[in-house]
Amino acid sequence: MAKNYIDNLSEEVKKGMLQKAEQRHWPSVAQAATPTTAVRLAELLGGALQEIQVPPDLANWLAAGIIERQSSLEANRGESRSRIAQQLTVLEAKLDRAYEDYLEGQISDDFWSRKSSEWHAQERPRCALNWSD
Repeated sequence: MAKNYIDNLSEEVKKGMLQKAEQRHWPSVAQAATPTTAVRLAELLGGALQEIQVPPDLANWLAAGIIERQSSLEANRGESRSRIAQQLTVLEAKLDRAYEDYLEGQISDDFWSRKSSEWHAQERPRCALNWSD
């Protein structure tokens, strides 16, 4: 039954892609599922999905893999945030020292303008990160 479902799905995808090409739609990433789309998919596939029997060890293996992958992503995200925070601290320290030197007349107006613009340009993308992810 699963083979028939996959074969049918494959045929339907091919027909849909051919139809899109005939209508001159370019291939693109699928739109994000909206709650209504998710509900509609559940209605359409619910019965078929209930008939699929997944062995418990396969389900456990898949669940463990998903959990491991998510943990890895979260660890990488945390490391990236720490590294970016350190870089931002270094940039802020450079700006502070250079500004003090500028106020004390130890560096020229031209040098201060050029370097502060350069450092602010490096700082902006880091400050614009969404830290709530």
